[in-house]
Amino acid sequence: PWALAWGDAVSDAGRAAQGEGRALADAVNLPQVDGNTLTLFPGQANQTAIDFSALFPGSGAGNLSDYTSLFGNDLGAVNAGRAAQESLLGDDSATGSAYQALRESVDRSRPDMTKDPLWSQTDDVLDNFEALAATFADCSIETTFTEGERQAHVPDYRTCERVADYSGACEILHGYTVQEILQNGAGGTLADCGNGCVLWTVGRAVRTGPCYEEQSGTLHILKPEAILSAQLEDLWYEDYIDGLWVGDTRHYSHTVGRCESDDSPTVWLGHDVTDYFSTAGEKRVRLALIQGGDIGGGTVRIRIRFDPSRAVVADTWEDDPACLDLVRAIGDGACEGAIQCAQRSEQGDRRSPTAESASPGPASVPATCCRPPWRGSRACASASR
Repeated sequence: PWALAWGDAVSDAGRAAQGEGRALADAVNLPQVDGNTLTLFPGQANQTAIDFSALFPGSGAGNLSDYTSLFGNDLGAVNAGRAAQESLLGDDSATGSAYQALRESVDRSRPDMTKDPLWSQTDDVLDNFEALAATFADCSIETTFTEGERQAHVPDYRTCERVADYSGACEILHGYTVQEILQNGAGGTLADCGNGCVLWTVGRAVRTGPCYEEQSGTLHILKPEAILSAQLEDLWYEDYIDGLWVGDTRHYSHTVGRCESDDSPTVWLGHDVTDYFSTAGEKRVRLALIQGGDIGGGTVRIRIRFDPSRAVVADTWEDDPACLDLVRAIGDGACEGAIQCAQRSEQGDRRSPTAESASPGPASVPATCCRPPWRGSRACASASR
């Protein structure tokens, strides 16, 4: 059949091609290497021997041990490679020139085609543009308006605001814990002098006593980070004073060698003693008094200012979102209303102590200041839109 004959012819052509390929492959002599010599076309008339030094100029100048010694030393291999790169950048050999050509292509973001003959015709047009422009006709611009109609969509945005109704009343528990900032010890009294301020008075007036008498007071600083300042203010004594010490520092003295002077001076000191009261622990003030007659003694006052917010160590509100929203609405003016404390803790009304004092003696006040009386209070709020 004709199909079978055609198939036989194709198979015969394939086998003939395979035979020709084998003959050509057998006739090819591959290059040979002998030592440092590469031989091309060995055994043929055009046999050529090429030394490695011709293919790789300068390759014989190196020392093989310089590179084999770097095996396993990553940092050494990197440093050696960088040194070789630096050397090739200044080498005028064929290898150096080839490396420099490759390196220049790396630094170039794209090929430099400014001198390419491709642009020769464009350059000629730009250089002789005046001659070309002389052939242009006189041109002018004419604008024509055409009237017509089309449908357009005009947005009509509308906003609807709804006022939230917060009217009503609620109760919420406000819990907070206050720790002491300072605490009076022995021989002194504390008096309130405003928000974040106390007056500590040490000493007293006495009716009779020995010619030389010492009086002292102690104060405990519990939260030194809350202390802002401390200042020695007025000092009163009768008749003389051998010394006023704050800690180990002597701040004042007035002696003449006898006891009675019939004098009772009050001296303003104004000394800054903040550093002494800005550390935790017991603080001591001492007066060494020289007195005579029927009355004697002495007092000194120290004004201490502190940050009241440092006393609050816990401040939480009961988890009642609806009541908290009502409180916020009153606060930001969204509605009118009042917030008041409905019930305090048992000691919730205690604050920094206050008292009146009679000169020249010290103030008589309670012996505690900024104790933690507050444990919580219940607030109630009512509002209307």
